[in-house]
Amino acid sequence: MNKKALVIGGTSGIGFSISKVFAKKNYDVTIVSSNIENLEKALIDLKKINSDCSYLKCDLKNEIEVNNLSKLLLNQRENLDCVVFSSCKGLFGKINDVEDEKFINYFNTFVVSNLKLLKNIFNKNQKTRIIYLSSYMAHFDIPNYNNYSFIKLTIDNFLQKLKAENNYRRILTVYPGSVKTDFDEKSELIGKFKFKKSVNKKSPDEVAEKILKSYENYENVLHFSIFMKLLFFFKNIIPKFLNFIVNIFFK
Repeated sequence: MNKKALVIGGTSGIGFSISKVFAKKNYDVTIVSSNIENLEKALIDLKKINSDCSYLKCDLKNEIEVNNLSKLLLNQRENLDCVVFSSCKGLFGKINDVEDEKFINYFNTFVVSNLKLLKNIFNKNQKTRIIYLSSYMAHFDIPNYNNYSFIKLTIDNFLQKLKAENNYRRILTVYPGSVKTDFDEKSELIGKFKFKKSVNKKSPDEVAEKILKSYENYENVLHFSIFMKLLFFFKNIIPKFLNFIVNIFFK
């Protein structure tokens, strides 16, 4: 029996590249999206790699559909090897310029819905592993990135706490960096904010291969420049040392 993977946001960009990489490794991949047309189009390409691939419609803004997906994850806990969280829309601009309703909807879509799904995935009887695509920008104070950073950092912190309660090898958080996708075009820009053009964006297929390699080796990886790795190292070294001391006394 082939292994099974479910990719949320698996119809385009890096999510689709990850879906293809898993399919090439003989995983039966189920892609999840809110758009039926995109699902059907992506599935045609995936079935050329693995005929047992499938799709599932779920709109993360729809509480009923999210609850149905959550129940499915719980019911499939013994058969599902990996769930990939790659669905996210950018919301950039000054946080004070974002309407309250828009911000709450954004938070509900990409935080609350994911937390519901993660809660069921980490049922004590499950073996399912997860890959969460985060952003290194979330860990730094960058003007106009606070809305997007807030949701990414919320999930990042939640996963970090889960690692203390579960086998940390079940959780892989990756930071893809700048990737050649349509993320910028699909993002919503508030006020006068504009993206700075990057000429060093990586291929999504190349990044997906690295992510799968990290997944197979049970290693968290940072897919960006040496400079960013150094920033992360100095940012994390003191908190990690303090956590180590605290664990000695409270574990």
